[in-house]
Amino acid sequence: MQAETAIAMNRDANKQRCLSPKAAGIFKWMALPIDSQPPEAALFRTILFGPYAQAVDVPQLAQASGLLPRVTAQALFALQQDDSIAVKLAADEAPEASRDWTGLNLALCALSAKMNGAALALAEGSGLCVASANADPKNAQRLAAGQQAPEFSRPFERLIFFIGAHPFSITSDALFIKNDPGWLDLFRCLAVLATNPPSSSFAGANSL
Repeated sequence: MQAETAIAMNRDANKQRCLSPKAAGIFKWMALPIDSQPPEAALFRTILFGPYAQAVDVPQLAQASGLLPRVTAQALFALQQDDSIAVKLAADEAPEASRDWTGLNLALCALSAKMNGAALALAEGSGLCVASANADPKNAQRLAAGQQAPEFSRPFERLIFFIGAHPFSITSDALFIKNDPGWLDLFRCLAVLATNPPSSSFAGANSL
């Protein structure tokens, strides 16, 4: 039995370790403008938007995030300490969701379902609603503008965040579940679409 355990431990030791962002980090670091972000925020963005199952490689992370290796190592430790990232075996990672409009809408609907059918609206910095879940167009645009329907007394929550230099917001008529991994899928899709939108605006997005 001990020999079998040793073999299993040795097999795990040979597997590649990878960095896995956690949803809590989104609420701490993505709300900071990119021109005033600390090293931890820059590194978190690199991990979140970088290759899936990214290896624990400080020099590579430093190059990708534009930080010095020493600063990268310090930021990596800080992100682990505040529960913004985890280190896992690559083989233990779940399959990645598609980073496109379909993936974004599925992630938004999944978040809504876990919040007991809450209405969610994703908006550009201008307040234009670009995607929504469980909300009719009028209510979705109201939420996108940061307004709660007067007839509702439900909790109301709004996150303003930045993808590159571009501000966005997501608003709900219920409290966010901030440790839901679905936030990772949503932000990964949004980062790709913000960089390579299907048109000059997000106005062509689907609303579910």
